[in-house]
Amino acid sequence: MKKLKVKSVEAERTEMSGDGDVRKKKKKSKTGVKKVTSEVLDRPQTFNAARALLKHVKRKETSVDEYVSLVVAVRSVRKSKKTKPQRIPLTSPLYKSESAEVCFIVKDPQRTVKDYLIENGSCGVTKVLGVSKLKARYKTFESKRQLCDSYDLFLADDRVLPLLPKLLGKHFFRSKKIPSSVDMRRDLKTQLETAVSSTYIHLGTGNVFAVKVGLVNFKAKQLTDNILSAVDRIVELCPGGFANVQSIHLKSAMSVALPLYNSLPKGFRQKGGSEEGEADQEE
Repeated sequence: MKKLKVKSVEAERTEMSGDGDVRKKKKKSKTGVKKVTSEVLDRPQTFNAARALLKHVKRKETSVDEYVSLVVAVRSVRKSKKTKPQRIPLTSPLYKSESAEVCFIVKDPQRTVKDYLIENGSCGVTKVLGVSKLKARYKTFESKRQLCDSYDLFLADDRVLPLLPKLLGKHFFRSKKIPSSVDMRRDLKTQLETAVSSTYIHLGTGNVFAVKVGLVNFKAKQLTDNILSAVDRIVELCPGGFANVQSIHLKSAMSVALPLYNSLPKGFRQKGGSEEGEADQEE
């Protein structure tokens, strides 16, 4: 029987700095290429879960646009001071595919931004929407709902953010599509490319929340790298940090939730699995 690696409370504390601030480490594979690793999740176990989920959804003939998410449950609900979407960089972007739709809400005149994107490239943005047109075209609840459902990601000029809660309505907040801010005073191309290459965490008042980390058409290694590159930051942003995390699962919209982490009593946690076989098992 394989022995489980269990760390003591003292050993775990030495790896933690502050309230859930987890220090990351990078390991090199046999080929010399750095692997994405995490202090929260074990890479081999995560890879096996990612591969199993992708095989399951493939048999179900799921749409390639379906997202895969990390579902995080916390022990106690603590009100977060962070109400805006918090940006988390990913190794493989979710919103740079040909099918991704990104709407950028800007201060008038919108033509200035459109001309910039024509000259410098779209940066992943498929629609530029000025505040005046937002007010004129999307007045009813149904029109706002249709706008929300038409795009995968919303970005907004940080100067117009205070106006948006009233203009967009409750459906945006329920759907976790609150626009992420873009600082127009800095290099716009870099700002947009960074925003489109990230995922977002929306901290609410519940004890369970989901963060998109992949698509069902990803390879298992792509999904694994995204999970491991995001999970430490997700845990850091959780109210109460790692000590308040009860469990972490991997799930698509139509799949069962596969466990990646469950807390153990008295502060213990375990990491098991083997580093061998990932390259051979990749599809």
